[in-house]
Amino acid sequence: MLEPIKKTRAVDVWIYILLFAFMTLTMKIDTNLNHSAVSEFLPWVWISDNLHASFPNALLNFSAVFTLLTSLLVTLFFVSIGFSKAAKILKKERKSLFIEIGYAYAPLALVASVGVAFKSFFTRYFHNVVNGFIDAFDLPFHFLKPLASPDAFWLVWFNACDYIAIVWTLFLLYKRIGLITEETQKKEAIQAFFWLSLLTLVYLFITIV
Repeated sequence: MLEPIKKTRAVDVWIYILLFAFMTLTMKIDTNLNHSAVSEFLPWVWISDNLHASFPNALLNFSAVFTLLTSLLVTLFFVSIGFSKAAKILKKERKSLFIEIGYAYAPLALVASVGVAFKSFFTRYFHNVVNGFIDAFDLPFHFLKPLASPDAFWLVWFNACDYIAIVWTLFLLYKRIGLITEETQKKEAIQAFFWLSLLTLVYLFITIV
């Protein structure tokens, strides 16, 4: 990641970005925003709640669907504006810049998702899955409670994955921008770094709140 990649492919970058949107950011929005004190003011929560009230027997999980769509739109918006602005500043073709720089987002997709997935597993998903099987097959077991409360002190250790991913991504962005810029383009490189960091900074904000 710190050196020029011999066989760069746009599909590789898209995999990182979409993994981040569908997995990392979706779970982070769900855990940090959807169940927070400000949830009633979030448009995707308001829409899903109203749809659920209108169609209480619907099989579709409106909250999950609209959270995922929100995550995807947020990711694509900041990726699009980031590369558009950076390409203009650096006077590079947007497609080539996307392929050369986009690999820097790998830690957001891979490292950050580890912490989010484990926290969600212990606090939300494990008991829901098991209880679903118990209910569906009428098994002779008691329903399980969550393995851990969201306030459990030891869960904070998983937050380290988020911050490692954020720092790592920013570092890779800085290094990969340096690979395609000249010494005389320091000002432009800093400006491009800011725009390309927007997605990472948004994730940092959601992580902190």
